[in-house]
Amino acid sequence: LCGSLVSCRSRGPDVTLAMDVQHYDTSFNYIEIPALAVSGSTQPSEGVTAINLALTKLKEDYQPVLDGSAAQTPGENHCLLYPTETDRYLNLVFFRETYHTDLNTGHITTLVYDKETGKQVTLDDGLALAGQTEEGLCQALAAQYDPTLSQEVPGADLCIQNQAVEGFRMGSDGQPIFYLT
Repeated sequence: LCGSLVSCRSRGPDVTLAMDVQHYDTSFNYIEIPALAVSGSTQPSEGVTAINLALTKLKEDYQPVLDGSAAQTPGENHCLLYPTETDRYLNLVFFRETYHTDLNTGHITTLVYDKETGKQVTLDDGLALAGQTEEGLCQALAAQYDPTLSQEVPGADLCIQNQAVEGFRMGSDGQPIFYLT
């Protein structure tokens, strides 16, 4: 009986990842941006539509590099895709980096699709699942690393500043894993 109940559970349409942009050039620009595709004649769910819209906006950020329309095509731009998938979630994690001289150039952009509900899981959803707030995560980061920093350089007044939650992905246990800077 339990097997029958599990098989009757409603699932969203099968969603696959299809690469939309794979751009690698001699100026060390590496750009990987996918799109979500729905199998068969099924209409895209609200989540697929929302994530594809976000992917389109991400692609627009790199359009001058992709089509060489900038007066001088910039180099060393990276948008590298690291997808992960669990039974329930499809996670798109992008490492984004632009060459600057300030050494703080790498950032994370994330998009999460819930295959069971057909919806995008937002940062607010992830925080609620974890019973956390952005401020609470940033305070935990500072509490963990500020004492270590002061031990590494005695007498210096060091602390982590401008903490930010850049994104998250869903783990196989259904709990969010956050990326902070």
